[in-house]
Amino acid sequence: MVGGGITGITSAYLLAKQVVKATFIESDETLNRTTGHTTAKITVQHGLIYDQFITDYSEE
Repeated sequence: MVGGGITGITSAYLLAKQVVKATFIESDETLNRTTGHTTAKITVQHGLIYDQFITDYSEE
């Protein structure tokens, strides 16, 4: 995992629960402020928004 925000911490935790060996790397401070420096992001809502854009305006 690269990044010590909520995404990196959560990913490392979930991998550890599945007994997957992983390395956690953070260049500064772990869990720095709200989500760290937002190197990575996990969300389900972007897909919903993009689907609506494609429906309304086409993929182009």
